[in-house]
Amino acid sequence: MKINNNIKLLIVSISIFIASCSDDYFDVNTPSDGADFENLALKDLLEPIINYTLNAQYNTASTFGVYSQHLASYNDGENTDNQYETTLSTSWNYFYLYSGANLIPFIEKANESNSYHYEGIGKILLALNLGLATDAWGDIPYTGAFLAEDNLSPEIDSQEFIYNEIQDLLDEGIEDLSKEDNGDLIPGAEDVVYGGDISKWIKAAYTLKARYAIHLTKKDPVTAANNALTYLENGFSDNSDDFQIDYSIRVKNPWFANIVQARLSGNFSLLVSDQLVSLMNGTQYGYTNLEIDPRLPVYVDNGEEETYEGAVNGTGGLTVNDTSANTDLGPDNFYTGETSPVVIISYAEALLIKAEAEFLLNGGNSTSVGTNSAAYESYLSAISANMEKLGVEATPASLYLTDSAVDVGEAGFKLEHLMKEKYIVLFLNPEGFTDLRRYDFSSEVFKGLEMPAAPNPENNGNWVRRAKYPSSEELANPNIAEIMEEVIVPVWWDE
Repeated sequence: MKINNNIKLLIVSISIFIASCSDDYFDVNTPSDGADFENLALKDLLEPIINYTLNAQYNTASTFGVYSQHLASYNDGENTDNQYETTLSTSWNYFYLYSGANLIPFIEKANESNSYHYEGIGKILLALNLGLATDAWGDIPYTGAFLAEDNLSPEIDSQEFIYNEIQDLLDEGIEDLSKEDNGDLIPGAEDVVYGGDISKWIKAAYTLKARYAIHLTKKDPVTAANNALTYLENGFSDNSDDFQIDYSIRVKNPWFANIVQARLSGNFSLLVSDQLVSLMNGTQYGYTNLEIDPRLPVYVDNGEEETYEGAVNGTGGLTVNDTSANTDLGPDNFYTGETSPVVIISYAEALLIKAEAEFLLNGGNSTSVGTNSAAYESYLSAISANMEKLGVEATPASLYLTDSAVDVGEAGFKLEHLMKEKYIVLFLNPEGFTDLRRYDFSSEVFKGLEMPAAPNPENNGNWVRRAKYPSSEELANPNIAEIMEEVIVPVWWDE
């Protein structure tokens, strides 16, 4: 890990859970509720940093979820629903002004006091923030960033370098968490993820290592798969390990606060895409034991209508039949209620990473089956874990798991079955967009996937594969201006 000792950023906001803010909010470098960093204890800093990370994930997911066709827009015209570019400027600001910027001095502060557990958590959070940023923009400023006036035009680090740094940070975090900590400085209630349970942070770090390993399937599928399986041996073991934050009535879930509550007051923005709904309502995969995937009503509010009709991306909220879609994010749904969790990475995702790695190592690919008994077992276990997490009752869960569309047997098990389940598990998580890019938006892997209606003609039929750097950065940093890429150009791991 390369941290410059000459840290100039000494201001940290201590407000808890910034809700949806306009980009203008971040135009100043010193928040109005700021406090001198040196006078704050580690326990005062950890919770805000975690919250900034979750807000960065939410803001990224709310945009990339449209590109991955988990979500669609009520608005017609030139927007992300039609494959127009996004700068993700709010997510950029969360990283460079808040979470990432404060994690560097946080880690140093923990190191100076031998607070190894705080230091380890800080490194895991920094790795996660770097992952969010680099998967969005590709090459990004890092080693020269966070030096304030000492370096106003930080150099750009390659995504390959950032990926190595992510793995190094996670390794260092695991090492720090494995040390005997300073007894006076041990994480507790301010750790709003695990409540100071260090064993769970270690599992989370290993599971994140597996996630970033499997991202590299285009570079070297065998190494990517083997590494992922190795890391998962020490990763999550059940749903209680999930890396998530639960919200409260006082501090509301951001999907509820920004999307659901706005819709209930007449401000419509996002609804659920036909691509996701058609995978779950019997359209793409006809069920014999039941009519729909029992998780669909847990995810989606359809106003108590008889059927679930998703919105075709690019139509402004219309179904395949040109009627109004009825699949909204509702106040009583699992991920979008007032107190719902925001999940960074889950046990079900870990099992599906394991299934994919096993599948690839045993001869399977997007068009062939291979020998996949281990992959098939992991696939079924992942579905079961996800059903349990979502609170699906035992009978419908069993009916789904034994349905001929799901229980296809080892001989009929294809990558499309595995990735369908991962696509469902990753609802409202930016990781879904990563998977579509890794498999080149293939309709053989993601059944029914099509370019949205009226796509941006400037893309010449190509999918958007990254965010554009914020225009403010292009103007302020000539190093950014030099590497500006079209949004249809793959990032390094996607090449």
